Amino acid sequence: MEAYPGNHRAFCIRAYYRNGDSIVSVQRLYRAEFNVRNARKDDTIRKWIRMFENTGSSYISCSICNAKFKNKTKL
Repeated sequence: MEAYPGNHRAFCIRAYYRNGDSIVSVQRLYRAEFNVRNARKDDTIRKWIRMFENTGSSYISCSICNAKFKNKTKL
């Protein structure tokens, strides 16, 4: 099981762009949306945003995982 579900990552990325690139706003909205006391750390949110901007995905890729995936998808 992954530590941060995809819907949480997507919510944070969308909120970041919709709220003037404000990490603090993202954290406030995150707490309200998911009814939690503590939002994700600002470094975590920034990492997701950098990954999204660089790759189009918020997931961190792994060269071993990518190699296995490529081998399975070849015809």
